[in-house]
Amino acid sequence: KFYEFSLHCSEQLTSIVKGKTSALSVLFPSDTSKVGASRFYQESETYTIQSDVVVASFADLVAKVMPPKEKEKDAGEAAAGMVGTPATASTFNSTNILRILEVGAGTGATSGKLIKLLQETGVKYQYTFTDISHQFLDRAQEQFGTAHMQYGILNLEQDPLAQGFCPQDYDIVLAMQVLHATANLDTTLRHIRTLLRPHGAIMITEQLETRHFIKVSFAMLEGWWRFNDFRTSSPIVTSKEWSSVLGRCGFTNVNVVQTDENSDVGMIFGRAPAMAMAALEPPLSTTAGMKTWIFCGSPTKLSQKVCARDRKSTRLNSSHITI
Repeated sequence: KFYEFSLHCSEQLTSIVKGKTSALSVLFPSDTSKVGASRFYQESETYTIQSDVVVASFADLVAKVMPPKEKEKDAGEAAAGMVGTPATASTFNSTNILRILEVGAGTGATSGKLIKLLQETGVKYQYTFTDISHQFLDRAQEQFGTAHMQYGILNLEQDPLAQGFCPQDYDIVLAMQVLHATANLDTTLRHIRTLLRPHGAIMITEQLETRHFIKVSFAMLEGWWRFNDFRTSSPIVTSKEWSSVLGRCGFTNVNVVQTDENSDVGMIFGRAPAMAMAALEPPLSTTAGMKTWIFCGSPTKLSQKVCARDRKSTRLNSSHITI
C-alpha cells in the first residue's frame, strides 16, 4: 500500500503545484477505488501492525487509569454476566465513567478499533470524537452511532474552554498522528493539559522521522508547513524533542517508545500533574501583560502569599485576583 499510495499522490503532484488540483482531494478522494489516506491507513500491513500496538497500549493505559473500585465492580459484573449493558445518559455524569477525548480523530480508522476494545471489555465509558472538520464528524457519527459517543469541533490551536469544553474533564486524551500538524506544539499541549484531570493520561502516536512517501503525500498539504515553533525543516518531532516539549508543558512520566524495532512511528505517553497547576501559561517572563490571576479552590497559604507578593510587585502586572 505504501507504493500504491505514493504513486496515487505523485501522479497528481504537478497538478497540485500548479494549483489546478486540491491536495486534500487527492489524499481523500471521493473515488474509493483509489488508494487515498483512508484506504492507506486501513489496508496497509505496516499500519495494521502499528495499529495493533496502539490498541494494546490503549488497553494497558485504560487498566492503569481506571479507579481500583471500578475495576473490582466491573469484575463482579462480568461474573454476573452484566458487562456490556449500555450506560444511560445520566450515568455519564458519575465518577465511574471513563471519559476519553480523541483530538484530530480524522477518518476514525484507529478510533473504531479503540471503541471496539472498550465495548468488548465492558468498561463504562464516554468517547468524545473531535476534529476541525464537520465532514469527519458526520462520517464518524454514521459509523459509530451515539451510544457512549459525543462529537464536536475542537481546534487545538485555540483555547478549548472558549470552544465549550470543560477544564479537567477527561481521564485520557488520544492524539493519533495529528499534533505535528499544529502550528505551535507548546500551545497545543498546554491546551490539552487543561482538559485532563489531575494525573490524567495523554497517548500520542507520531512519526519520529520523515519518510520519503510523506514528502509526496502529506507534505503537499499547506498545513504541513504551518509550524512556527522550535521546529525548522519539518513538522516531524524526534523522541528527544517530544520528551522536552511535554516536560516544559507540565506533563510528567513522559515516555517515548517505537511501535517496533524497525518502525519510525513512536508512541508517546505522559501524565498531567497529580494536582492541578495554577498557571497554565508560559513562564511569567513571557506573560508580562497578564491582567488577571484566578486560583481555583479554597484559599491556601501559597495562594495568599502569591497574592500578597503580587500586590507589591510590578512584574506580574495584575489588576485583579480571584480565589
